[in-house]
Amino acid sequence: MQKQKVSRKGRLFVRRCLRNLLLLLLVAQCISIVCMLAYGTFLIPSAWANNWLKQYECSGLYLQSDAVGLRVNGDLELHRATVSWADHPNALLSADTIVIHPQLFSNFKLQPSLKSLSLSNGTLFMPSIYSPSGRREPIVKDLSFSVSKLEKSYRVSNFAAVRKTMRLNGEMHLEFDNLRRIKELRPIPIRNFYETIADLLKVDFYTAIFDSPSVYFDLRKSLTDGLLIGTQLYSPKVQYNGITGKNFQFSTSLKLQESQIVNAEPLHFSIQHFKSEQSKIQIESVAGEIQECNLEE
Repeated sequence: MQKQKVSRKGRLFVRRCLRNLLLLLLVAQCISIVCMLAYGTFLIPSAWANNWLKQYECSGLYLQSDAVGLRVNGDLELHRATVSWADHPNALLSADTIVIHPQLFSNFKLQPSLKSLSLSNGTLFMPSIYSPSGRREPIVKDLSFSVSKLEKSYRVSNFAAVRKTMRLNGEMHLEFDNLRRIKELRPIPIRNFYETIADLLKVDFYTAIFDSPSVYFDLRKSLTDGLLIGTQLYSPKVQYNGITGKNFQFSTSLKLQESQIVNAEPLHFSIQHFKSEQSKIQIESVAGEIQECNLEE
């Protein structure tokens, strides 16, 4: 009889544990449903999500986030996200929000891959070891763009950024023979990239010439035509060496040909209220074009 009483108590204890566990799971599911209905996202533990994101490290670059949410449509929403490099303690890129749209299946098999990505309110930094000033400083601020993976190309749209007083806007379309998976990509020349940016920062000549300029670019890389860059520049005021003007506009199309950048179209320019103090010249408006221009790489 004593053994039977103990057995009953054991069964009651197990039932209560199972009941409480099911109740906790029900509460967790209710919280998840409330989050999905209220915010449209389900919060994922950041530690687990960051470990998963680190699997897709490329050339030492990895993505991390303070808060990760899963949208109803399957998109991942990363808040206060950073892109870091294994050799540097500070982040190379920070963003308020990064939204990743994954493609989970390919040929009826579970093969997660990137379908599109969008970034908003980001800042790209220059590491101190490459910076001309010796300090970590932003290269561009207010960075935003969207990346879409097509069949044999990547498309970057709605690109926008600010460099000091210059506003950058543009699009990119990059075509490749074969789009490889992230783990199969060649190492990214990160050092070369920052060394080139550092050289450009040493000659920030436009800050002394243009007043709040805006630049639009359209960069295309195709297998047949190679690299093509269409660009337009507008500045409400210009001044250089005693020369002033207003509403300066410049546009051209460049291409890479035999290791040289040459213009594929004439360089068009125009300026209004042109004035030279040294020559005592004043012209209401000037417009013209340059047929050929070669720029060494």
